[in-house]
Amino acid sequence: MPIICLSHGSRHPEADVCVAEIARATAELGGCPVYFAHLDFSPSTLTNVAHIVAASGATHATVVPLLFTDAFHMRHDVPAAIAEAEAASGLQLTLAKGIGTGEDLADILAEHTRLHGEGALSADAKVVLYSVGSSTPGANESVQRLAESLATKLQLHPENVTAVPATGEHSGPGVVTQLQPDLVVPLFFSPATLLDRLRHYLENRMPQGACMQVPHLGTAIAPLVLARAEQAQLTTAV
Repeated sequence: MPIICLSHGSRHPEADVCVAEIARATAELGGCPVYFAHLDFSPSTLTNVAHIVAASGATHATVVPLLFTDAFHMRHDVPAAIAEAEAASGLQLTLAKGIGTGEDLADILAEHTRLHGEGALSADAKVVLYSVGSSTPGANESVQRLAESLATKLQLHPENVTAVPATGEHSGPGVVTQLQPDLVVPLFFSPATLLDRLRHYLENRMPQGACMQVPHLGTAIAPLVLARAEQAQLTTAV
């Protein structure tokens, strides 16, 4: 069954290319067609992509939201986009769970951090897990729990890994700078203007080389996209 990766969308000029790469990596892992669509900032809407999938001869597809928290986009925007796409294209869409903030993501984050931030990962390293942030109750707390899990997997003291949102209260580059981290781990799938803003801020406010920022997750997330799709398909089959 085809899979559609559904991202939030971004104004960043490199974001769409990155989501396309995630789709390609997922297709290579699963051996099935994988498409990509965006909720906003792109003509590749779920409705437009559903028409393309239907034109290929498929009657069903699984939608995997590239979202970490169960917040507004997951609860409202995604179901609305699916309803619109089904009505317009005739394609039956199965909604999978989002990527979430569970242990499987913590495993991938830890591996990604070790791969890209090895030089900054001393036994007493201070790490910031930097996310978009949400006003939905419980969303930011789930990211903080992810930070605690990441600390365990990196063998760091729990107090040394702090979740900081880019938006909302007690947020943004200023808070990151106050924490004086050795390493910033972005909880982002793709390049983002929020990450560019953080990088520029840290470059101007912290000594050169004092803080390393690892890249966005990119194709490292492909195994979880495939896992969410397969689980949704199994549930539907039952």
